Amino acid sequence: LDRPVTGGTPGMPNSSLVGNLGPTFDAFGHLPVVPGALQPVRVEVAASDPDGVAGVTLWYAVDGGPPAAVPMEPQPRSRWAAMVPGQPAAAIVQFWVEGVDGAGATSSFPAAGPASRALWKVEDGNASTTGLHDLRTLLTPADADWLHDEVNVMSNDPVPATVVYDEREAFHDVGVRLKGSERGRSMPLRTGFSIHFDPGRPFRGVHRSVLVDRSEGVNFGQREMLINQVMCRAGSVSAEYDDLVQVIPPRAEHVGPAELQMWRFGDGMLDAQFEGGSDGHLYDY
Repeated sequence: LDRPVTGGTPGMPNSSLVGNLGPTFDAFGHLPVVPGALQPVRVEVAASDPDGVAGVTLWYAVDGGPPAAVPMEPQPRSRWAAMVPGQPAAAIVQFWVEGVDGAGATSSFPAAGPASRALWKVEDGNASTTGLHDLRTLLTPADADWLHDEVNVMSNDPVPATVVYDEREAFHDVGVRLKGSERGRSMPLRTGFSIHFDPGRPFRGVHRSVLVDRSEGVNFGQREMLINQVMCRAGSVSAEYDDLVQVIPPRAEHVGPAELQMWRFGDGMLDAQFEGGSDGHLYDY
């Protein structure tokens, strides 16, 4: 292995040292997760710093407009809170916080500040009424336009987004891209999504990525999931682990029931059905 000629700098400051990072943050979130039309939203975050926290500011922007600042008020247990005024139905609100410590150093959370994607969407009437799990994928208007632009539909580069599960659990700064063939990605009846979660906070506690499949191969529907279960019951050598959801993406033509593909043909599925199933290499076309 290559190694530094000098042997490195064990126990000594290195090139990554930052004298003062500014406040660090935890317990970042908002309630209600899916607010009603014109309903105010409370944003909270815990902030700490060895030099003390001099102040925290909440920034928010509605539907890609200019950001507005709201001073956050100190709360018990090192928390800070602020209220965002209610917005019209279906509005997309991006938000982040910026803190300053007693020595004047600043930091943001999520760390990318205005380039991050902590979002909420005001109630739009698209939640399931049939008992399906709700899966909202929230993008800013500009990001949604980029994702579906004809030049970009075949890109596998994840676009930063927020996912809301069952209208009560928000996953900020996840990565979303389109999935499917070169024919299916641009067809509203077949457009699917690939979602990649923060490894430190996987979906349902275990999944670092999921696929949202809205097609049956050539048409809209979830019949493939039924066929898969029939094959499994009849003795097929393997079966995927899937669920049904009501997917609520940025565009209205993609809202509706979908197949949520979780383990698919990955290590979890292989280990559950075959001894040493994930040993060796797996290639999935």
